[in-house]
Amino acid sequence: MELKLLRQDVSLNSTVFNQSSEQAIDLELTMPDYYPEISRILKCMAVPRISSTGINGQMLSIEGCATVTVIYADDEGRVNSFEQLVPFSKSVEMGTDATGGTVCCKAKCEYINCRAVTSRRLDIHGAIGIHAKIQKKKNIEIITDVDGGNVMLKRGNSPATSPIGTAEKYLMVDEELELGAGQPAVQNIIRYDAVAICKECKIISGKVVVKGDICVHLLYCSEMTDKLQVYNSTIPYSQIIDIDGINENCRVSCTAEVAQLEINPRASGSGEVKSFLLNAKLRFVATACCDNDIPVVFDAFSTKYETEIQSEDLTFEKLVCTLNDKFMCKKNVEMAENSLSNVCDLWCDIQTSSSKAEENGVSVTGNAVICMIVCDNAETVFYREVPIDFDYKFSVDGVTENAFCTPDITVNNVSYTILDGSNIDISIEMCANIAVYNAAKSKIVTSLELKDTEKENPKKDTALIIYYAEAGEQIWDIARNFNTSPDEIKQINAIETEKLPTSKTLLIPIV
Repeated sequence: MELKLLRQDVSLNSTVFNQSSEQAIDLELTMPDYYPEISRILKCMAVPRISSTGINGQMLSIEGCATVTVIYADDEGRVNSFEQLVPFSKSVEMGTDATGGTVCCKAKCEYINCRAVTSRRLDIHGAIGIHAKIQKKKNIEIITDVDGGNVMLKRGNSPATSPIGTAEKYLMVDEELELGAGQPAVQNIIRYDAVAICKECKIISGKVVVKGDICVHLLYCSEMTDKLQVYNSTIPYSQIIDIDGINENCRVSCTAEVAQLEINPRASGSGEVKSFLLNAKLRFVATACCDNDIPVVFDAFSTKYETEIQSEDLTFEKLVCTLNDKFMCKKNVEMAENSLSNVCDLWCDIQTSSSKAEENGVSVTGNAVICMIVCDNAETVFYREVPIDFDYKFSVDGVTENAFCTPDITVNNVSYTILDGSNIDISIEMCANIAVYNAAKSKIVTSLELKDTEKENPKKDTALIIYYAEAGEQIWDIARNFNTSPDEIKQINAIETEKLPTSKTLLIPIV
């Protein structure tokens, strides 16, 4: 039987790979002679960064580098640090061809242990957790309309957001950071870090324009007094990213992260160190999509011919909104009585974070560790960690029960107020970059074929049948059962809804 089928290509995002693995850190280091000897270790940390990823068929390659920093006190109680860069690479067999997919790869330090074998030799063991997720756009052909063959269609619209494309771009940043006039010269850097914050992302003339800041934090030892000094700086950035097929009607979101970072002191002509040289590599991932309600066919049958249909379970995702907002987390930390005279440095490491779509909002939860280098009343420097849980809810309209989120939580700033020698109030400014999607899974007709043989209807001589329908029955199901038109059932019985609200006696026309 010849049919006219109207087909449409539908683009959907599909997760083709989602896996976590570990990369070991095993180091035996001997510090050079120009480093002061170790008296006691204050803190050992490892900061891993993913510098590049690549897909070659079924193979995923990941390149990165971990900055291992050991902060310690020497025999005179002064704070020093020793840094070692540990490059790593990983190749993963995915079991499927992911060519053309978009890689989202995150790395974090799972644990790090450090032992001073001698005053100059260090034994360091730890592990880096690497999580890789690959999404790939796939096109599926679905049926949207049928003409001929007495075919009845259960039609509908699936709210969806069609992916347009994803683009990745890197930006190299070389910047000289100068100390303020009132800050003492640098003897050596104790620790440093930087975070990339995306503040604005919009489409201009068919291109994605991303603007934001690199927030730099430094702890260094001053040249004249050996005291620890904190230096903060903000470097603005702007980047243009091309995505094929993008237009002004699309919506776009972007993430930015520091893929590589190195900061070194820089001496002037006089030999005084009053500036730092920053070398950073930023990675941007911009994703564009367009809202597109898709006409679909959920079910079909012919009242005249035997029908063969093929269906596929498809999940349509609708982008509700993108959040890029800040929230505060506060903690009061109690120290030993009168043991606190000064805070040398304070930062926060996020351990876990998650977001969950709820009624009228999105809830962000997680836990972090507050890291403190402080001095007691005897001017002895020591290190302390304090765990903290955070919980925040953003108001979002239009969230359904099947909604999900893609969270990216970063720490923007940490501030504190010393209340007395035993208490300190800490405020942590966090930024949530979250995309909220509604998901609807439906069985969609992808193929329809009519056989040459006509259906046998034993009640073909009957014009109407009386049927006692129960509350909640679907008109479509009733029509399919009696091999008749659902529209005619609704017309004869003056019904406007697809589902019967109450029990009802129906007249069923026989075709």
